Amino acid sequence: MPPFIALLALAGIAEGVKAVFQINAEDSREEQINLQTELQTVQYQQKKLNTYDTMQRVLATQTAQATVRGVSLGSPSFNAIQRHTYDLGAKELQNQETELSFVQRNAQIEKSAARSSLYASLFGDVAEIGLKAAELTA
Repeated sequence: MPPFIALLALAGIAEGVKAVFQINAEDSREEQINLQTELQTVQYQQKKLNTYDTMQRVLATQTAQATVRGVSLGSPSFNAIQRHTYDLGAKELQNQETELSFVQRNAQIEKSAARSSLYASLFGDVAEIGLKAAELTA
């Protein structure tokens, strides 16, 4: 067997092993991104629960104050105040949902970019071996 074929085979094996390690590293990176996304999702759920809790306390306080002042709980002004509180809470919850969707979309983009980079790197490595083989046979 000519020495350049042995060198080419050795280079191919080395690139194959390198590719396996790169793929494993990329899989680990994707798992890390998934875990970060799950953690952020839990944090947003906590924020959502906190917003609901805050809304409940504000509504309860408004009801107590209206009762102490003798305001009818069915009065239009009291209903307007409560509706405003609901609207503010809904707006806050919608902002949190939008923020979470951005976080999740960003994670998808990160994973896609990392995979594309991996494939480009692997393709470049294979192309480099091909060029070296061409140089050795020339």
